[in-house]
Amino acid sequence: MTNFFDKNLHKMEKKQSPFWHTLSESIDSLTTTYNSLSTHLVEKFVSAFCECKGKAIFLGIGKSGDIAKKITHTLSSTGTPSFFLHPTEARHGDLGVISPDDLVVMISNSGETEELIQLIPFFKSNGNTLLAITHRPTSSLGKNAYAVLPLLYEKEACPYNLAPTTSTLLTLALGDALAMELMERKKFKPDDFARIHPAGGLGKRLLLKVKDVMRTDSLPILGAKGSFSQLIEKMTYGKLGLAILGEESSGENNFFKVTGLITDGDLRRFLQNSSSLHHLDKFEAQQIATLTPQLISEETSLQKALEIFLQKKITSLIVADKHSFLKGVLQIYDLP
Repeated sequence: MTNFFDKNLHKMEKKQSPFWHTLSESIDSLTTTYNSLSTHLVEKFVSAFCECKGKAIFLGIGKSGDIAKKITHTLSSTGTPSFFLHPTEARHGDLGVISPDDLVVMISNSGETEELIQLIPFFKSNGNTLLAITHRPTSSLGKNAYAVLPLLYEKEACPYNLAPTTSTLLTLALGDALAMELMERKKFKPDDFARIHPAGGLGKRLLLKVKDVMRTDSLPILGAKGSFSQLIEKMTYGKLGLAILGEESSGENNFFKVTGLITDGDLRRFLQNSSSLHHLDKFEAQQIATLTPQLISEETSLQKALEIFLQKKITSLIVADKHSFLKGVLQIYDLP
């Protein structure tokens, strides 16, 4: 039976389809911006943020407002306190939240958005530094701004040059670039990110350590010369898909020193070799074990543990101290 899509749908011509046209226009506008944007202008814009003693307050109407909200979220989460203020609400009392130390950023494609222009006298009298992101630097907004990031494009990707497409893409890209620049200048590190993202997966991985989530109960431990039946029993009841080989220390403290690891994959490969099954009476666990397993300290961050999982392409890590004494087991499924 002929596939419906192969039979009935025409292939999209990259030069004609609005889909490909929009992507092409986006690429061209970003390239133009990268090649044409003045480094002096960018430095002036960025420096205003670095010198700000208060918060960065963004304003915009419609799609510009939506992009402004996203930019404030990115800035706030990367070390630059910011929030969005709706221009209409600002005119009805919310201007009271703005202090002279705050930086004000207005986003308007035309640079003539009435709701924004009406607020400029207040910001001027309040002593706020005013920045603008606009397609028209010579507009009323542009002329009143301390620095302007221009949206460098010829027309929207919309075939009727109406729907904000290219302009919103450029505004978002400039906002992201600004946030990354400020991250670098403020020396904002992963630990800082984790501190203000305690509920997110990344935040938890950066804040929590292996000891906080590792498994310590009923660990499947086995002597190096353990029999095949003992190995099966340990792996079955341990429910971790592995068995840990080692030796118990003598004395008052009952420590278990790790000497090897057997995974369910090791066991399957052993069973696939039919000749091995004829010598189960002579089987010793150490024969199929990895004798230099990857060990990890209980003080290691979960983010570092994740990096090890991905780099080594494994799903389990043996947690041990510097003397290889067993502390627990961490599996990639345990990570937040």
